[in-house]
Amino acid sequence: MDITSHIEVLKNQRSALLLQLNGLSNETLGFIPDGSNNNILWNLGHILVIPQFHLYSARQLDPHIQQHFIQNYMSGTKPGSINIDLEFKEIKELLLPILDLLKSDFDKGMFKDFKAFGNLDFTSTLELLIKHESGHIAKINQIRTSINTTV
Repeated sequence: MDITSHIEVLKNQRSALLLQLNGLSNETLGFIPDGSNNNILWNLGHILVIPQFHLYSARQLDPHIQQHFIQNYMSGTKPGSINIDLEFKEIKELLLPILDLLKSDFDKGMFKDFKAFGNLDFTSTLELLIKHESGHIAKINQIRTSINTTV
């Protein structure tokens, strides 16, 4: 699969996810089920942050997101006290356009000689990130299901 196909997979995943999340209440977005550390909003923010961190920040390149997103949604963080409405709106507005920026940066050669996670090239890293994102989409669906069964 080429870079364009990988980005299309991400766009399709994210578009479907955004449709599922459309209209959820702040209470639902912020709900942390028993036995979990995170909520829907945190998982969505994590989906935004992880590719930006591993493809840009970890290589000393400027990410296309504000630093506070990285600080709030990196691995090991937990949901904090934030304005859920504002944060959700900002994340939703970034999730799809940021993929076009990734493609543009790739086309400009920013990822030439790219290596991550030991010795993975750019394409292999993107494949890994797609799988990682899919896991967080599954977690979001699991949280949504747990909310629906507890109501």
